[in-house]
Amino acid sequence: MLSDEKYKRAITRNLDELANARLEQCALSSFDRYLETHGVYYCGENFFTITGRALFNCMVGHAIKVLDRHRKSAAFWAIFDTAPDKITKLSSYKEEKLRFLDGLTGKLKLVRDKTHFHLDEEGILDPRAIWRDADIKRVKLGEGLGYVWEMLRELHLVELGKQFSDPCERYDGRDVVQLLDFACSMGILQLEGLVGSSSTSGG
Repeated sequence: MLSDEKYKRAITRNLDELANARLEQCALSSFDRYLETHGVYYCGENFFTITGRALFNCMVGHAIKVLDRHRKSAAFWAIFDTAPDKITKLSSYKEEKLRFLDGLTGKLKLVRDKTHFHLDEEGILDPRAIWRDADIKRVKLGEGLGYVWEMLRELHLVELGKQFSDPCERYDGRDVVQLLDFACSMGILQLEGLVGSSSTSGG
């Protein structure tokens, strides 16, 4: 249970984390749409593969923090435990969403404990197996973060009396398209047949 001051601060702090995750998701979505639409492929490493992995791993980091269940955490579950009656009355609350988040929380904890923030002595033997076991798909991760965003944003309005701004109203990922257009025009990326994006896997 959080004190009243910590409870309200936690709502805002978690929304800050989620806002950054939404920006990263927006940029990655623009990247993926461009690859699919234009049939882009690349060989080896380049700025875009590195950036894609970095954005995805950063999204995972935000998700791990927001869905942390540590007893001293001030993340979403601590907020929920502090005011379950208020959250279940939100229009954005759905029981199936909470079950989904519960499952996602377990997957993220596996990744966090074994490879993402902690190099586990057994996990180092096969880090890819950890990601396979966790089975965290980027689309599902985005959906989960979206659920928390909706609930906490509505709760922010209820508890603090004002709407938390959505960063995606100021950023739509169009600059990603411009950068990729330039990269293709300079021959950095090729425009014939999509091989795949390494940005979809964590590490």
